[in-house]
Amino acid sequence: MRINRTQDPVLKNRVIFTGEPHPIRWLIIIGVVVMMVSFATWAYFYLPWPAETTAIKISLVNQTVEVHSVAVPNRTPANGDDPVKFEQPKLIVVPPVTQTKKQSIADDKQSLSSVEKPVVPRLSSNLTHSSTVTTKRMESPPESAQIAALPEKTTLPSPQVNSVENEVEKPVTPAVETVVTLEKSIPPVESPVMSKLATDKSTQIAKLLAQAQSQLKLTRLTSPQGDNAYETYQILRKIAPPEADPILDNIIAWYYEQGQKYLQRGRLTGTPENNAYQMYQKIKAIAPKHPSVAQLLQGIIEQLQQQFEKQFQRQQFLTPAGYNAYTTYQELLKIAAHPQDTQLLRNKIVKQLLLEADRQLTEEKYTTPKQDNAVDTYQKILAIAPQQIEAQQGIQKIIQEYYQKALQKQQEEHYRSSLIWVNRGLKIAPDDPQLNQLKQDLEDNLSP
Repeated sequence: MRINRTQDPVLKNRVIFTGEPHPIRWLIIIGVVVMMVSFATWAYFYLPWPAETTAIKISLVNQTVEVHSVAVPNRTPANGDDPVKFEQPKLIVVPPVTQTKKQSIADDKQSLSSVEKPVVPRLSSNLTHSSTVTTKRMESPPESAQIAALPEKTTLPSPQVNSVENEVEKPVTPAVETVVTLEKSIPPVESPVMSKLATDKSTQIAKLLAQAQSQLKLTRLTSPQGDNAYETYQILRKIAPPEADPILDNIIAWYYEQGQKYLQRGRLTGTPENNAYQMYQKIKAIAPKHPSVAQLLQGIIEQLQQQFEKQFQRQQFLTPAGYNAYTTYQELLKIAAHPQDTQLLRNKIVKQLLLEADRQLTEEKYTTPKQDNAVDTYQKILAIAPQQIEAQQGIQKIIQEYYQKALQKQQEEHYRSSLIWVNRGLKIAPDDPQLNQLKQDLEDNLSP
């Protein structure tokens, strides 16, 4: 709009307005301002703003206070997010400053006064052993608004005692989250059914222990059937292994002590009454991997070996019956862990008997005198080693010697002397064909 001052005496000598307004420029300015406000609003609600938090742990039992400085992101849940997720802040715990038990209750209250007094809800009767309550204090809203905005319950992770680099204890600032952890010893609630089961089990264990002690005192260890300590141990082991183990140890200890007594008396394996080997078998039957098993067996073997050496030195190879080197060898062969080593003892007996037979042959003690002739010695060897070649050959050599003597006497026409040598040979080998034929010829010659 243009105004002509010459035509309007009122506006004469005043400001003249010229030009037209530009609405586009104002639209741009308004749009920029709206965008800045929108960005600031979005940043305030959606970007994380760190805030300092102090976690205070109050122990009602030990009367101690632990203060922790933590950093908690201050965020408002967006649309679709879980509100509980943002009510449980992730704490970064620095080493706590724990006051000792000697600190007075007045000092605890004074330390709490430096922080805004937390709002703690009344503990209900169904609390567990430790309750955790989180209170939040904003900078400006009133206390009623603070209480309304508090979450009902927030559980914080327990702080781990790990070394954190560059840990600095920060002072409490006005804008702060206060986390209060209350610990209260509340005895666990046991159900009547579980309590009754535990009582019944304890009663049963006590009854079985008393029964086992009575059986041990009466030496009813593994017999009679149905009333012995080992059967009681097996029942008790199913419900209370720690209480059952001493019963088994007592049984094994008794058998082991008896075995040692029998070893000292020389009752090793061959006695008709109880002996050390029977005690070994008892322990092996109930606890084959117990150390006492191997110890007792080793003691029996060592004593049998010593007994064998004594009998061998006395030349008690096969006599007297029941107590000789060969009988001891047989006992060792029955219980030895390595039979091939025990075979060496038999070979030692055979070798000694062969030397004795050679001496008797040299002295021409073929069948006489009694208990000192080559035939008896060879027969002893074949009794313990039927396939012994040297003993078989020795007997054949004696038979041939008798045959030659009888044949020589026949040629000299000493028929009766020849028949004596033939009969001696037939005692050794009744089925020998040469001796039987020569005997028939001699009888024909002696007949009238």
